[in-house]
Amino acid sequence: MDLVYAKRYEQLTVFTGSYTAYPDWRHQAKRCLDSDKRDSMDRFASLIPRIGGGAAKKVEHIRSSDAKCVEEVMEVLDQWYLRREEIKEALKKAFRERPVPDATDPDALYALASAAKTTIRSLTESGRDPELDSFGDVIRNKVPLAIHQRWQQEQRIAKKADPSLK
Repeated sequence: MDLVYAKRYEQLTVFTGSYTAYPDWRHQAKRCLDSDKRDSMDRFASLIPRIGGGAAKKVEHIRSSDAKCVEEVMEVLDQWYLRREEIKEALKKAFRERPVPDATDPDALYALASAAKTTIRSLTESGRDPELDSFGDVIRNKVPLAIHQRWQQEQRIAKKADPSLK
């Protein structure tokens, strides 16, 4: 039976302290923990190797002999890494640091669109409205100039053709 649980925990990535990675890692860890019917010491022994870097330092004081050791690990990590403002800023920073893609490279444009969708979804899940955070401006700054100009031109043509679009 321990082998079954070991396989589940092996599939869990090692969390090292990234604000943007924590919500997904937490969800996966909770799934492992909720399906694990062993005692807290065994669950703790399986969870701790999946926590590394700065995150491991935050929970190193917790002992497997503590009755609620697994719950305490998750509470400490939640206190440190489930901070909505830090998550929001880290998501926006990661997107801002992406290079502007080549307007002639469809793969790069698709990657930008995918990253924008992922960031918007993550911002929304963290309780933030992307429009309120002016994330639209950040996205527009990443769109290659040639594409942005073409889009503006098509918008002007569409408005002339259908005055109700104004």
